[in-house]
Amino acid sequence: MLEYTSQQQPQHAIATWLRIGLLSGLVVLAGCGGGSSSSSSSSTPSVSAPAPTVSSGVIPPQASVYLGAWALPNDAAFTLSTQNLTTLENVIGRPLAISMHYDGLTDVFPSPQEAADLQAGRIPLISLNCNTTNASIAAGSQDAALIAKADAIKATGKPVFLRYLWEFNDNDTANGRTGCIDPATDVGGYFSAPEFIAAYQHIHNVMLARGATNIAWIWNPGGGGTNGLPYYPGDAYVDWVGMDVYDRGSFQTSVFATPYAQYAHVGNGTHPVIIAETGAVASDQVAFFNSAVPALQSQYPDIKALVYFDAAGPQGNYSLTPAGLAAFKQFASNPYMQAALPQ
Repeated sequence: MLEYTSQQQPQHAIATWLRIGLLSGLVVLAGCGGGSSSSSSSSTPSVSAPAPTVSSGVIPPQASVYLGAWALPNDAAFTLSTQNLTTLENVIGRPLAISMHYDGLTDVFPSPQEAADLQAGRIPLISLNCNTTNASIAAGSQDAALIAKADAIKATGKPVFLRYLWEFNDNDTANGRTGCIDPATDVGGYFSAPEFIAAYQHIHNVMLARGATNIAWIWNPGGGGTNGLPYYPGDAYVDWVGMDVYDRGSFQTSVFATPYAQYAHVGNGTHPVIIAETGAVASDQVAFFNSAVPALQSQYPDIKALVYFDAAGPQGNYSLTPAGLAAFKQFASNPYMQAALPQ
């Protein structure tokens, strides 16, 4: 389930570097509506077909996982997110590899928070939300914003994760992205799979045509909702498979089992998996973290990145309690969880 509605999301906001064809299996993890008649501007680059995606070797070492966080404990102000993340790193005694961000299509990159991540050596993970319908995006209505964002990401020269319209297979009437719904095609609050694919591919192609090859593209269905497989855009457009899974009561990491079985080996089956959002309610945090490393090693070997949602959401509060924080520190100190980008 989407953990932040469009009203709650921040207003600010690798493909080839972190693209991993890991054959061995030893791998780790809204705005206003618009019509579908918008046309692409004449300055839009050619986007008829994606360039092939090639790994350049910046991958987690074998038997290791990138660990990240979204740090707004107990609904802290968004402006404190960077400070909260640094505080969390100081408490656990190590830097985090990934930092989550929720951005709109027209938000400027990098935001101050994203700039801080790049400076600190973290990988920004952009959760890129819609601001109009998928059909309108696919028709080119947002190309100017996409080009600006692609150019800014390229200019950093550093890896960036990007997941467009995460949890696209969930009912978005409840998730708060009603401004992106096309009433003619998105039946019952569910996005049309063909229109989602068209928008995803268009965003990918525009940004790749601008040379933003340092983006790792995450295809991120929700763990609930309708079957996400019809929304798969194709292996040429996907670098990582993402999943959002929460432990809302005495399940520990068994909550990963169903979406992992359904989505981990989509397409050609070689994509690493990122748990892009996960959290545990207060009563289960210690058990969740204590069980995590053995489960990742033995049951979910394709999970190569995991991002903890240290915040409250509409279906639960996953903010780390004192006991949960101590367990998270122990979890984060395990060598298996300490993948980091080369400096």
